[in-house]
Amino acid sequence: MALMSHPKRRLLGLLAAASALPLAGVAHAQEAQDQTTVEVVTITAQKRAQPLQDAPLAVTALTERTLDQMGGSELKDFAAAVPGLELQSNRAGETRTSIRGISEIGGGAPSVGVYVDEIPLSTFTAEGVNLKTFDVERLEILRGPQGTLYGEGSLGGTIRIITNKPNSHDFSARADLTGSQTEGGGFNSEANLMVNAPLVDGKAAVRATIMWRDTPGWIDNPTLGLHGINDEKSFTGRLAARITPTDRFTVDGVYIRQEVKSGGPSSGDSQYRHAAGTVESRDDNFDLWNLTGTYRFDFATLTSATGYFKRDSFSSNDFTSIAPLLSFLFATPISAARITRPNDQEVFTQEVRLVSNGDGPLAWTVGAFYKRDHLVIANSAITNPVLPVSVYELNVDETAKQGAVFGELDYRFTPKLHGVLGLRYFSEDRDIKSTIGGLLPLVLSGASANNLPVSSSVNKTTAKLSIYYQANDRILFYGTASSGFRAGGINPNAFLFAGAPTSFGPETLWNYELGAKTSWHDNRLVINVALYDIQWDDVIVNANSGDPLFSYSVNAGAAHSRGVELEVVATPVRGLELNFAGNYTDAEIDSVSPIGATPPAASPGAKLPFVPAYKVHGGVQYSFPVTGSLTGRVRADVSHTAKTYSAIDNAAAGVNDDYTKVDLRASLMGDRWELTAFVVNLGNVRGELAATAPGESLLIEPRTTGLTLRTRW
Repeated sequence: MALMSHPKRRLLGLLAAASALPLAGVAHAQEAQDQTTVEVVTITAQKRAQPLQDAPLAVTALTERTLDQMGGSELKDFAAAVPGLELQSNRAGETRTSIRGISEIGGGAPSVGVYVDEIPLSTFTAEGVNLKTFDVERLEILRGPQGTLYGEGSLGGTIRIITNKPNSHDFSARADLTGSQTEGGGFNSEANLMVNAPLVDGKAAVRATIMWRDTPGWIDNPTLGLHGINDEKSFTGRLAARITPTDRFTVDGVYIRQEVKSGGPSSGDSQYRHAAGTVESRDDNFDLWNLTGTYRFDFATLTSATGYFKRDSFSSNDFTSIAPLLSFLFATPISAARITRPNDQEVFTQEVRLVSNGDGPLAWTVGAFYKRDHLVIANSAITNPVLPVSVYELNVDETAKQGAVFGELDYRFTPKLHGVLGLRYFSEDRDIKSTIGGLLPLVLSGASANNLPVSSSVNKTTAKLSIYYQANDRILFYGTASSGFRAGGINPNAFLFAGAPTSFGPETLWNYELGAKTSWHDNRLVINVALYDIQWDDVIVNANSGDPLFSYSVNAGAAHSRGVELEVVATPVRGLELNFAGNYTDAEIDSVSPIGATPPAASPGAKLPFVPAYKVHGGVQYSFPVTGSLTGRVRADVSHTAKTYSAIDNAAAGVNDDYTKVDLRASLMGDRWELTAFVVNLGNVRGELAATAPGESLLIEPRTTGLTLRTRW
């Protein structure tokens, strides 16, 4: 039997290849065994380096050590351990993200900002990129609006992926190989490699990272006779260079290329079957360039961050629901239909900021930001057999330009009491042209819309006011009021509905928050808690048009999201680490204002979609000596997510049941290697994330068992 045809032989081959790699470098096994206090983490969430426990805001920081020990390769693999963070990832490059119940109910802009180092990734609604987490220094998840320092799009919060930077002093390398088997699927393989090479000692270095993954999929389509339709292949390459001509001056350049191919969505019925009449594949590729320079003056540090993000994707979505109508209109049996959608996006960003140095009573940050975003989307319906006329066409060409200035002041009134004031003023101009046509719009309205131009200009100021009290070096209390903003958009289908608006405006919110960060027993126990009340205005929702094919969005609601978040980390004895993360959220529509021809698909008291009333995660990890040179480690992660609703109308067909997920890992570590056996979703539970079709839901991955071999030198 050929090697590639047998899962076990493929896994053994991967492990054998890894064992042949050079094994010389820094040991991490003894560090894990000797862990006696909670790891001290330095973050840059407020644009300056500071210990996590000294930052007066709700932020979760997952270090490279934590990510390695939990396992996983994407942000969604760690979302359960972050209070208030929810992710629904359907296909390649289709990830909907929400924090504290704030998500994209309607509209075309993201509600959570995503950054790689200094560069924002501006994406379409529910089309966030699936970024890989290998060779990253840490993940920072900022909860609550970050309108001052991060601006538009950080309505619910901000996610920052901080990559490891090149080291100009020492050569190092790392290789991770993983083989696993998924229930109802096939053999999954993953290979990651990092090489860091100094060029000039203390002055220049490069770092290259490669990530490759192949998963066969575990959803079947009996209609088409296909197995594993949600298969995925991905490649990510990252090349970074760092130059430090002097101790004061640093230049970082990064290029990232990611290619992901998905055969179909990860949604199915109780038997993991998807009933689409066509193949729903998606290709998603992006290039990211980042050039950041920092110069440290005596009084402040100047940073310039230039970014360029280019993304192109091509997706196919089943549209067979229109087949009966087309069969009637043309007296020809139409068996299937699909919509193809190529998207192209180019984003240029530039930020310049100055951050104060020193220990005086006033700390400050000032800066300016510019962004130009150009997006082209094309939709085209294709039938089987192909009809002699166009069925449905939609083309959108959008250009947005934004300029902003921002600043934040932190003044120390007394040695313990601080006040923070932040402001951001930005101006944005949007120009959008859309063309819609084809048989369906003509039948539904008797007309088509060509070159429908919509222009808008928005000037907005977001603010932050915070007071915090450093009771001692172990306890910090803070209170914050902060605002956020999300852009509006257009309704290309408006002409189909009498009185429907051709565009909709932005939405805003205010977040009121109280929090405490505490450390106890010589930093063996850390307890952080935050209470918040978010008032959300001009919420963008979809109108209840009654048309199963087309709709439009309006600013028609007010909502709230109130809750409490708790994070606990403890190291009671040597080698034992316990962690807990949980949140309770009450997120509902407060009022609805009918706009246009039809009322919104919402009513007061409705729960906001994709927001569980509570979510809890607990982890326990124990490291212990096996022999003089070997260390063992066992880890268990348990999470429970309450039921959610998939739509703003809270329809029974869109209820996603609660579920509990258990992951287990066992590792054997030497000075230069680590071998881990793992089981993800031990109980093989069918966790529902979102209803996608009658009787079908977006599902979590079934039970997956595998091995990972990690080497460093």
